[in-house]
Order: sequence, then structure tokens, then C-alpha cells
Amino acid sequence: MSSGSKKSKSPVGKPRSDKEMTRHVLCALVDDHVEDAYALMKDIHCRHLPVVQDGKLIGMISDRDILLRSTFGEGGMIFPDVKVGEIMKREVISCRPSAKLSAVAETMVAKEIDSLPVTDNENHLLGIITSTDLLRVMQNDTSENGGADSVLDILSLPKGAP
Repeated sequence: MSSGSKKSKSPVGKPRSDKEMTRHVLCALVDDHVEDAYALMKDIHCRHLPVVQDGKLIGMISDRDILLRSTFGEGGMIFPDVKVGEIMKREVISCRPSAKLSAVAETMVAKEIDSLPVTDNENHLLGIITSTDLLRVMQNDTSENGGADSVLDILSLPKGAP
């Protein structure tokens, strides 16, 4: 797809491409216990989990949402006996895979959030983009691959990529 505009020097302003994105996103379910969601976040080294029902995004839960409701005791963290659906954020800001990275970054800064789920027109979860992903793109801008152009490109980068 051609935009007809000048190419941006920053990868964040470039239009999207249609590369295959990584679709494997670990999620929480509304009936999961918050302790299990927190354990999953720790295991996969993330701070946010999309909450899905029938493949559709219905909320987000963060480690902060859980920690603010937890206490610290002698044996470690004491989690509340509640389910993800009771404390998840239901009003979720998301983006489409065709979103320009500049728009994604602008939304994340304006809303003071560190991740955006990527959904299709029917709200099916396709992926997630994080502030770390955006920083990785900027870091790779001068690398051999020339950086990334879109949300799909970010989601395609291996997590350990320099």
C-alpha cells in the first residue's frame, strides 16, 4: 500500500506493511484467579494480560491491578481470593493491525499506558504491542533489517532481538 507521502526518518511514522505477525498471546480468562494470572505474568516476564472470552477481548489486567489488592506477609505475597473478571479493566483501548506506529505511540503516551491489544474489526485478539516493543523498533532502526514499519512488524520481532 502506498501512502504517497514522504518517507519518515523514524520507523514510528512509517505506514504499515502486511507481514505475518506473531499471534501467540497468552491471556487470562474472567474465571481465572488473580494469583494464577500474576504467576503467569511473572513466568512470561510481562506486566499485562489481555482477558478474552470466546476469542474476543473483553478486558485487561495488569500486575499493578493485582498488587494494589494484595498484601505482603511472612510467607510472601498474599493475593485476594478474587477472579480476574472482578478486577480487570473493562474499557480497553486497542488498535488495529493496520495502525501506524506513530499513532500507537501517541495513544500510549496520551493515555499513559504501556500496552495496546491488537484486535480485528470484531474485537478478536490478534496480538499485543508494548512500550518495550516500540523501543525495540527504534533500537533496530539502524540495524540490517532497516527497522519496522508497523504494528505487525513489531509483533514479528523475536523477543530477544537486539
